Amino acid sequence: DLDGVVRLALDDTHKEAGITPDRLETNPRGFFHGGCCDDLRALVSLTGAEIVLISTQRTQVPTPQLLEALQESNFPFDALHDLWFAPVTDVSRTNDITTWLHLHGKPGINWIVIDDEGRHYDSWQYQDRVLFVSGRYGLQPTTAQKAATMLGVNQKQFIFQSTDDTTL
Repeated sequence: DLDGVVRLALDDTHKEAGITPDRLETNPRGFFHGGCCDDLRALVSLTGAEIVLISTQRTQVPTPQLLEALQESNFPFDALHDLWFAPVTDVSRTNDITTWLHLHGKPGINWIVIDDEGRHYDSWQYQDRVLFVSGRYGLQPTTAQKAATMLGVNQKQFIFQSTDDTTL
């Protein structure tokens, strides 16, 4: 997912601190959180993972704008799978993921879902493959380390550290 993982869900506390959500139209670089993208980039570098998007952003933002924002934000754009959009089945997020895996997944490949919304996965057969993050803080070094472990990489092999200096 993008929202809540690399695009933070901001609340009144953030607004009081002067942290406001940037609009994609006016600031593609600020649409996604730089530190969260740095941690995702480090995770991809460490694990060799490829990214498939399941975010509602794939239906709400025109693809060229979304791609520009991802490129401008230090998102690991080069790690997007060739078939990087999960299909939108209009049934559920888990159905979108399951459909993508059925069509394009390879046997024996380890995979995880990183999301900030647990409601999508309440009765899903692959709950043990879902890593939840706080939508307020997004992907952090500790959750990136857990993701690396879930993908079969010893978390002590790499230290994640966000380079963004924004204090939340």
